[in-house]
Amino acid sequence: MAAPVSRPEPPPKREGVSPAAMKCVPSEMTLRLAQLPERWAHLPKPLIPGEVRRGALKYKITPKIEALAVPRPRSEKAKTEDDAGPWTISKSALKYKATPRILELAKPIERD
Repeated sequence: MAAPVSRPEPPPKREGVSPAAMKCVPSEMTLRLAQLPERWAHLPKPLIPGEVRRGALKYKITPKIEALAVPRPRSEKAKTEDDAGPWTISKSALKYKATPRILELAKPIERD
């Protein structure tokens, strides 16, 4: 039996980067453009979800905001109507009669 032929393996290529680009020396303008602009250096820190700021913890609620935070009292009639079910149809909706224009718009367009 013949022995397998040994072939030299080429060096691994770096995908997307040519050898000429690896030897490139950046110009002064390229280095300056690669830096973060000065106007972005003083941006406020991003908000972290769930974190409460100290100023919010020291806040004193006003009487008006406290009154607005309380939900309106519901009447007994509204409570019984809501308990009827989520899929009930109101009586006024059942009495609706479509106008001729609505009926005209509801018809499908006849196409050839």
